[in-house]
Order: sequence, then structure tokens, then C-alpha cells
Amino acid sequence: MDPPTAASVAFVAAAPSAGPSLRAIRGAQGFPSQAQEPQSSTESVTSAGLALLGAAAVVATARHRNNASRSQRGVTSRYLFGGAAQEPAPAKPVFNPAAQLGAIAPLGYFDPLEFCKEGDEAAFLKLRANEIKHGRVAMLASLGLLAEHFGRVGHGSIGSMLTEGGAFGVCVILVFSAAAELSFPDNAAEPGNLGDPAGIGMDSTEMRTKELSNGRMAMLSVLGIFAAEFATGKDAFEQFGL
Repeated sequence: MDPPTAASVAFVAAAPSAGPSLRAIRGAQGFPSQAQEPQSSTESVTSAGLALLGAAAVVATARHRNNASRSQRGVTSRYLFGGAAQEPAPAKPVFNPAAQLGAIAPLGYFDPLEFCKEGDEAAFLKLRANEIKHGRVAMLASLGLLAEHFGRVGHGSIGSMLTEGGAFGVCVILVFSAAAELSFPDNAAEPGNLGDPAGIGMDSTEMRTKELSNGRMAMLSVLGIFAAEFATGKDAFEQFGL
């Protein structure tokens, strides 16, 4: 309910309590009837001022009660629907791929095709995980291409894959790679971090940076070995000129 206004309260306070007819009725019913002297103008002004002061006090009290009621409803609402309001959390800084591991001199952050957009952390982590996996496979492949020369499986790395034993070996590698891919879940926070079972500090920033650098070199090396074998017919070991 809205609080009474000052004008309405003043009108009620200034109105006469009973007219002449009501006093006559009271006298007729046995109530004493007293003659009243007409009020002077000064007394009328004083009565009106007191009425206005009383009206103002009533309005102020009503407003105070209304505000207290609203405050109490707010406290009850916060208690029932989740507690006190919390301040907003600070804004998260924009993800910058150039500030991540792998920005190695002299090229620094190298992304000429702009695969990793600024702020797209999910895309960067996915590509970083793929880079680490391919780098590890390439490091093992480069060693395998050198060992193939001494195994005499075939004539060069490409020739070895064309033999019956080489084709079988490729199938085994593909099946093992698929099983490993499905068995080891991706660590989105730190792609490629499988722990440090050997205790050589592989989870440190320095070793992870070196792994990225060596993996990139190994991927280029494997491609170079295949290209040189196509051009010269020499396997990976023979390409050293030995």
C-alpha cells in the first residue's frame, strides 16, 4: 500500500471533529453540550501548522517502514536464491599463441598461414598436440631409416616398404599407432605431456622446448631422406657418403 501523502493527512487533521447538528444530537441524547467560542485567525493558523507537522511525521514514518520492508525482502531473496551478490570475476587475458612454448630463435613464432588465431586457444592446443606426435614419430623414423641400411631388408627405405616384409611392417606400425592414439587421452592443458617416467626432467620447460625443436628437425629430415632416395637411389646411411 502506498504511504499517505502530506496533503491528505493535513486535510483529515484540519477537518472539524463534529458539526453543529452532531452536537445538537449529542445534547438531545443527554450528552453535555458546550458552547464553543469561535476561533481567532491566529489559532486557526496554529492549528493548521500543527496539522501539517503531524502529517509530515506520519509520511516520514510510513516511508521509513516501506524502505525497511524492501530491504528485508531483498535480504530474504538473496538468502533464498543464492546468497549475497558477488563481484564479477576479472577478465581473462586474451590467449596469445606467440607467447607459448615453441617460439624458438631465429624464426620465433612462425605461422605464415595463420593457422592459430589470437584468442583461439582450443585450436592452438589441438595443433600443438599433433605437432608433438608427428615430431616423435619422425624422430623414431629417422633412426629406423638409418638402421634399415644394416638390416638389408631391401634396397633403400622405399624399396623396403615395397617388399612383402616391408608391407607387413608398415601395417603393424599403422595398427600400433592407431591403438596408441585411442589408448592415450589428450591432455588439453599440456599437449604431449605424458609425465616423466625416466626421471630426466622431460616435463620441464627446457626439455619440452628441446623436444619441439628436435621433432621439427626430424620431420624435415625424414622428408629429405625420401626426396634424396628418389633422386639418387641411395638409402639414408649411404646419403652420408660412407
